[in-house]
Amino acid sequence: MRDITYEEDEVIHKSFNIDVSWMIGFSEIKREITIWKCFYEISCEKIEHGIPTTYAGSIIVEYQCGFRAEQSTIDQIFSLRQVIEKYWEYNKQQTRLVIDFKQAYGSIHRPSMWNIMREFGIPLKLVGLEINEGKTKIMEVARTPQLQGNVDLAGIRIETVESFKYLGTIMSQNAGMAEEVTARIGDASRCYLSLTDLFKRRSITRKTKLRIYNTAIRPVLIYGCETLSLTKILEKTFEIFENGILRGIEEPIYDEEINVWRRRHNREIRNSTNQPNICDVVRSRRLQWAGHMARMDEDRAPKRIILAEVAGRRPVGWPRKDWRRCLEEDVRISGGT
Repeated sequence: MRDITYEEDEVIHKSFNIDVSWMIGFSEIKREITIWKCFYEISCEKIEHGIPTTYAGSIIVEYQCGFRAEQSTIDQIFSLRQVIEKYWEYNKQQTRLVIDFKQAYGSIHRPSMWNIMREFGIPLKLVGLEINEGKTKIMEVARTPQLQGNVDLAGIRIETVESFKYLGTIMSQNAGMAEEVTARIGDASRCYLSLTDLFKRRSITRKTKLRIYNTAIRPVLIYGCETLSLTKILEKTFEIFENGILRGIEEPIYDEEINVWRRRHNREIRNSTNQPNICDVVRSRRLQWAGHMARMDEDRAPKRIILAEVAGRRPVGWPRKDWRRCLEEDVRISGGT
């Protein structure tokens, strides 16, 4: 969420006729926020520039993303989605084992970690971890899956699932996006419900409510959207959800033709709020991600995977709308070639 500046706090305090008893001691709170903000900025600077690039380039491997320049969790999400999508399209069988560790940060073998730090200068990997059997899953990617029930692997009983959560997103056995879209809308709905009291206050302006939506709810809704292959039905599902929230922010209008108060129509909502359509935002993010991949080095995993061709032939039938077809459609809509 974007940091709120002090000037904005003062505007909220002066402009709205609301109960401000909770703001007692606000100056102390602001000073504490300032201290934590400085600590956050210093920590980010250390994380970004504190590790020698010579060690990072030679020791940290490709699959370790996050807190690295030009390598985020989207790299991992996109790579895995593309592998599943390509295997399903060409009817190839693949089995994914998802391992979860017990108390990953609390069960590290400290002496081994210090030995690694002394030898390499930075951590190489986590050691001394135990597998969490309850959260470790196995999923078979295939049009006709063969795995059923539980699987015994090295004395560990692993549950076979049709989908699993990876870095906050849902990976499905059939490479579909419906379950992920449902999960995105569910998370955004819970976020909206937690802020319902703010959206219902008449003392808060529409402009402020839209800023709350754009900073607290929409990022949850579109997390990882640049990796999704959306059909028209799924795009419509996103639009319906967002229009519902915007309609709740906008007040009803009086219709002089029928002499009644009514809720605003979708076009009226867009005209009054000047909000970009959620599907246009998804297309823009997808195009930005495509440009980012085009600038990647040739050995980067996302670029190698998107350019890879699967051996064999597709099964008979109309091909599913995959990520590359979505990108081609985005280019046409944006006026590109």
